[in-house]
Amino acid sequence: MSSGSWMSSEQHRELFESVKNWGRWGPEDEAGALNLITPELRAAAAAEVVHGQAVSCARELPVEPNAENRHPALHMMVRGGDDCVPRASIWNRLVISLVSRSMEWQPRT
Repeated sequence: MSSGSWMSSEQHRELFESVKNWGRWGPEDEAGALNLITPELRAAAAAEVVHGQAVSCARELPVEPNAENRHPALHMMVRGGDDCVPRASIWNRLVISLVSRSMEWQPRT
């Protein structure tokens, strides 16, 4: 395949099958590639610590509209823990608009 040509659907499917990790650690696995972070690897990383300063990898979500972000992230509580349901849990819904497309994330509880 040359650098300027498109992949066919079949080529794309073959590439996907060759690099995906689905099922790599068994049908019940939910950690995926995090399985590659072994206790030994964690210990080796911890041994590299010099100052012990915590650094957040979190990123602020823009929730106020402005000229550069007309469709900010929406965070809505779908169900709270006070609804007296036997398996009461909190359900969040996060909606992020990406240009004219949107994606939604609903965490497992």
